[in-house]
Amino acid sequence: MRNILIVLLLVNCLKLFSSAGFRCNQLLNSDALFSLEALSSTNDYVYRSQNYTFYFNFCVLASTKCKNESAYAIAFPLDASENEIPESCFRLTSDSILTYYSYSLLNSDDAAQGVKLSYTNGDFQNTTQQNLSYSVNFEINCVKDIPNKFNVTDIEINNTVFTFKGESAAGCPVLEISAIYNFIVDSQYILALIMLVIGAIECFFGLFLLGPSLFVIGFLTGFGLLLIFFAEFIIGPDSGSGLIWFCIILCLGVGGGLGYLATSLPKIGFFGLGIWLGVVLAFVLNNLVLYLTESNVLLYLLMVTFGAIGAVLSRWKWKIVCVLATSVIGGYMTIRGLSIFIGGYPDELTIAKKIEYKELDGVGWAFYVYFVFMLGLSIAGMVYQFRNMKKGGRYNGEFGMETDEDLDKNFVELSLLGNRKK
Repeated sequence: MRNILIVLLLVNCLKLFSSAGFRCNQLLNSDALFSLEALSSTNDYVYRSQNYTFYFNFCVLASTKCKNESAYAIAFPLDASENEIPESCFRLTSDSILTYYSYSLLNSDDAAQGVKLSYTNGDFQNTTQQNLSYSVNFEINCVKDIPNKFNVTDIEINNTVFTFKGESAAGCPVLEISAIYNFIVDSQYILALIMLVIGAIECFFGLFLLGPSLFVIGFLTGFGLLLIFFAEFIIGPDSGSGLIWFCIILCLGVGGGLGYLATSLPKIGFFGLGIWLGVVLAFVLNNLVLYLTESNVLLYLLMVTFGAIGAVLSRWKWKIVCVLATSVIGGYMTIRGLSIFIGGYPDELTIAKKIEYKELDGVGWAFYVYFVFMLGLSIAGMVYQFRNMKKGGRYNGEFGMETDEDLDKNFVELSLLGNRKK
């Protein structure tokens, strides 16, 4: 067994040595992935300044050599006739494939501005100060319109440190989201079908099917909120499938438990309906305008604020909150499920970052079309349910409440599983 593990380790090492590996792909700010592989070229980049001709490449060593030694960047001094002096060349980097390089953001507060690749441990300067070695920085500003190449706009030389400033699409970060989102995407069509069916039923029959509605809201509370927590703080872009499955199973267990609790203690279920009414409103508002803040902080604050307001209202106006919540949540789930099949609906939890990292320019016109249908469906659900409620409509009797009179009479006593109608 130990020999097998050693062989696997050697294979992985060979893969790393034979590919660009970490030298060309770096994750900064926990979610901003920079990949310079597109800048790698079969021909060296050549840049001539007043005193030097530079040869460099990305991800791979420059094909041009200095005194038969390789490097990622090489400088040839120029004579008075602007001819290169080969015997005076020097390397700005080492030839190591694993060390003497680093990545950093051009602006620590804004990953979308670009990235800086730094190489150290080049040749020693040919002076009495033998402890100084050459180094080079590549400051790659994010410009989407310049793919697959690096346009040098300026060069700064400070003693032994050479800094190339330029523009490229490779300087734009790609948002790396939690692996749990990718897991969900793989099952998105099954999820969409479930959302369509449950959403449509809840939108028009949420109050009538009171018991199932409370179970659904309890399940969503446990499963959804715990899943968001895992995605934001526990599971990263490179998390393994074992951890993902453990989190999914745990979320299902907690969701099922809270669903049972919501039907056993209906007051908690009504409280949950108020919370989710606020959460859905915050989600929709986020895609309408909050994304402009390029952060999820305000989204989470409004989720808590709106949720708290809805929860408080459910204590006194629980029947109205139940109709409002099931209609809005049902309308949202129906249209959101439909959007997975059609496409064009921006993800609520990643849109702010994608716009910040310039992966998206905005929400797009498709979202506003979805929003209109979502609003119309929710209003239709409210009208239908309120009309049925005013007519003294009959309900499913889950808690001994078949009519409006039973709803008003028994709500105060609703506290334990034993209160259900036998």
